[in-house]
Parts: sequence; C-alpha cells; structure tokens
Amino acid sequence: MKKLIILLAIFTFSASEIIFAELDGQKNIRITIILPFHNLSSPKNLQKTEKYSVLIWKSLFNFLKLVPSLDIPAFDEIETQKWNSGSIVKIATKYKAAFVIYGETFISNDQLIIQLSLWDSVKGKKLLKKEYMTDTTYDLIDTLDLIVNDTVSAILNTPIEIATLYFKEIKAQDKILDIFINGKKIASVNTNQYSEKIKVLAGYLYKMEIKLQNGKILSATDAVPEPGETVVISYEATPATGIIIPTTENELIYKDKSGFQFNYPKDWKKGSNPQIATPYIAYSSQDDFAAFSVSLIPMKYIKMSTVEHVNETLRLLGVKNLLNADEIYPPISMLEAVGAEEGSLAIYDYKVQEIDLLISIFMFSKGDNHYMCIKSVAKKYLNIYDNVLDQMLNSFKITGK
Repeated sequence: MKKLIILLAIFTFSASEIIFAELDGQKNIRITIILPFHNLSSPKNLQKTEKYSVLIWKSLFNFLKLVPSLDIPAFDEIETQKWNSGSIVKIATKYKAAFVIYGETFISNDQLIIQLSLWDSVKGKKLLKKEYMTDTTYDLIDTLDLIVNDTVSAILNTPIEIATLYFKEIKAQDKILDIFINGKKIASVNTNQYSEKIKVLAGYLYKMEIKLQNGKILSATDAVPEPGETVVISYEATPATGIIIPTTENELIYKDKSGFQFNYPKDWKKGSNPQIATPYIAYSSQDDFAAFSVSLIPMKYIKMSTVEHVNETLRLLGVKNLLNADEIYPPISMLEAVGAEEGSLAIYDYKVQEIDLLISIFMFSKGDNHYMCIKSVAKKYLNIYDNVLDQMLNSFKITGK
C-alpha cells in the first residue's frame, strides 16, 4: 500500500429517551442523576467537608454505574447543576431521569452528618430520606457501604447482595491497558502492579474485558458472581517482539519551530502536506502500513473546542467514533505530559485501496492552537506497529506557549 491517507476525526453524543433509555441494545435502562451534595459546614470545616462530599458521590457513582439497569451521567455533566428542594422535579425532567439522588453534608462536633434523599420521578415521591452520622476514620467506609446499600435497594425495590470483582496483578508491561466492565471503562493501567477490588450486585452477568487503547481485546471474562463471592481476574501483557522499539540508539527527535516535538524511529520516512495544515509533519514505516502525524491548526480558523473540532471532522468524513462517551477525554496525566490545556480522543475504521485501517485521533489545545496527533495503521499489522505508534504519541510534547 502506498501512502496511508491520514485523516482527522471526532465523536458524537446520542440522546436518551425520557425515563427509560435504550443504551447499547439494552431496553428499560433508567437514568439516575447524582446531584452534587450541598456543603452546609461552617467556614472552618468547608474544605474538609467538601472532600467527604466528593467521596460520597464517587462511592455512589462507582457502584451504581455497574448496575445493569441504570445509566449514571458522569459528574462533569451535572457538577454545575444548581438545585434546591423545590427544583428536583424540574431537574429530573431536564435530564429525563427516573431517579435523582441529592443531599447535604456538614460537620458537627467532629462528626460527619450526611442527609440523603432519593426522588422517584415515576411515582412522583421520595423513596428514601435518611440521615447518617459517622466519624471520618474507619467508620466512614462502613457508612459509605450502608448509603450505597440503602440507595440501591430503594431504587431496585429489593434488598441487594454484594459480590466482588478482583482485578489482581494486572501487568501492562510496555503497553497501556484499559479495563472494562459491561462496556464501561473502569481504569487505565500502565504499570505492572495494578490490583483493585470492585463491589458489584451479586447475581448479574458481568463481562470483563482488558483492551489496548485502539480497542483490541486482549482478555475477556464473563461471570455471574454469587452473593459474597470474589471473582479474580488476572492478566499479563506480552512484551512486543519483532518490531523496532525506539531507544536512545535508534530513535530521533523531530522538533518543530511552531512549538511541538516527538520521537520517531530513525528508519521511518518523513513526509509533509501543506494542503492539510501548516505545519503538517508525518512519519511512516518503510512498508507504509503505519504512520504518525502531527498538524497545528490555529484556533482563529476553527473557533471550536477540541471536542467540537473532532466531532465536525468525523461528521464530514461520515465515520463513527468507536469510543464511548466517557472515553473521549484524555486522562489528566496525558494532558500534563503533553503540556496541553484540553483534549479529545477518537478512534474510527477507514478503508483505503482495500486496506482496512484503524485511525486514532488525539486532539490537544494550548493557547491559541489545536495540535492534532494521528496514529494510522493497517489492521492486519496492528500487532507489529501498535507499540511503536504508542511510543511516538507518548513522546509528543507541546513546547510553545
């Protein structure tokens, strides 16, 4: 294949139907909103209480998002939502939510007070209103478990039983691995000592997948855990072989005066195309089955966020983002490593001259510019070049202001 066609890309949101949405082919998925808890502490305890308010939210979110019949919007979607006791019905309508969880927290006499309410939009009434009191040491963990138990039991209208999914010693080697449960990303792993225990509802089917960032599934496990059972999932990635791994001896650094740089294997070919962008720089493998490119687009020409930029590009190309809505934002650690202020991700399939390609878009912004990094590889050679392309991306840095 001569010259991979390097393209731009992005993601689109899909709307849910009121009260009962249909997500990923599943019907009767009930949207449940967890509103930010009001912090009612005195000024001296405001900061301390806020930490616990976030912890309560995360405990509810991490458990509820894995309940098969519920869809839980992420915190960044509702964190600015203002509310009071008289606006809950209006908020439920706005988000087409079957349930709304809300409450207040404050510290009194060194005790954390948590006042929690659960609104049922279908029945038009509160299902739960309860106050919890705890200290902020070990007892807090037990209280968080009790809050989760009470809330989920009220939503499902039945007592619940708990099981555990234990991801034990997941070893990423030289890769970045994404862990999914029922299609929802739980963690990204780039170490050799990742372990985590995740509490879930017993008696339900859970599909655990460990994937590369390009979507390739490396390990898949299905389980229906019994009450009190711990299901153990382990995986050790195989180090890449048969490819050129950039090292201090066989890699070079490309530095652009426009304000970015990245490493590339010294036997890869350089190319450029001013019709795409200026600057636009690409390096491809000798067989042209893999390529990595970077282009700089001043925001004065596009006047979009990175998400909007990627979305519009995907729309023009007529392709679909393979990433889920909660996967399109790069982790903060990646933004910090790159030196970017904002970012957006997309992965899509494309076909050129009977060659099936997998194209990954990493759009970053800093100052007045968008920096677009694109990894493109023929699918049949993914196992050969994926690691090299990841290393090129991981070496990318914005050096300009």
